[in-house]
Amino acid sequence: MNSIALKEAEPRHRRVLIPFEAREAVTLQRAAQIATVSETTIARWCNEFHIGRKLGGAWRVSRIALQMKLDDNGAALTAYLDGDRTSQRVTQYFFDLGLANTLPMSTDVPRDDCGERKIGM
Repeated sequence: MNSIALKEAEPRHRRVLIPFEAREAVTLQRAAQIATVSETTIARWCNEFHIGRKLGGAWRVSRIALQMKLDDNGAALTAYLDGDRTSQRVTQYFFDLGLANTLPMSTDVPRDDCGERKIGM
């Protein structure tokens, strides 16, 4: 990811885990296991790349933002942090991680005949 561009971007409200969705959030420990790095590194990434936020004094890491960071996908991470939950570059991560059912209902995602979201399409 172009970390310089993300760090030097104009300060703005980052929309990580907003609204809060528990199914999308993981602990520092779990994020460290997923990324195969230390919890200290994950906490640093939360501060530098805004992939998590503190709730009740403890870091909660967005599984979506973490994967975008691991994939070095700065464009998707920037879009996600700006609140995008509808573009394919962002929604694909929700589908790939089995979290499509956490997307806003207005998101244009494939649906079955009953209006339920089709997962993994």
